[in-house]
Amino acid sequence: MSSSNVEFRRASERDIDVIVELWMDSSRYHKKLDSRLAVRKDAPKNIHAFLSKLVLDENNYLAVALVNDTIIGYICVLIQERPPIHFEKMSGFLDGIFVKPDYRQQGVGSELYQMALRWLKEHEIRSMRLTVSPHNSVGLSFWRKQGFTELMYVMHIQI
Repeated sequence: MSSSNVEFRRASERDIDVIVELWMDSSRYHKKLDSRLAVRKDAPKNIHAFLSKLVLDENNYLAVALVNDTIIGYICVLIQERPPIHFEKMSGFLDGIFVKPDYRQQGVGSELYQMALRWLKEHEIRSMRLTVSPHNSVGLSFWRKQGFTELMYVMHIQI
């Protein structure tokens, strides 16, 4: 399977249930990397509500990858206002990306990312941020290959 057999398009309301399932697959993957990344039991309902609003808002980008009309991956990018100390007033934030394991290493994630980049450029956004677990070597490698570099470390303490 190559990415040439994959259809890419903006997500619609009818895609949300499947995207929620993939989002939860991603959450389970991240929980295995670090238990602090576990989500609440009502996460599917909350993600569904979040995506239902997001898919209707032109200031956000939700796209899917499909094989034979079956969603195999998604990307979610938000445009966010930066604090007034920064040169760029607005920036992109990659809130989520996931490709089913059987379709990885075939360019699907890269194409979803490129689509999001084009969308951000159309909206005159010139930078994007994302978070990635330091335990996620696959994710770190992927994002470095896309040109991302470390800017800040997000640190955590349970109090």
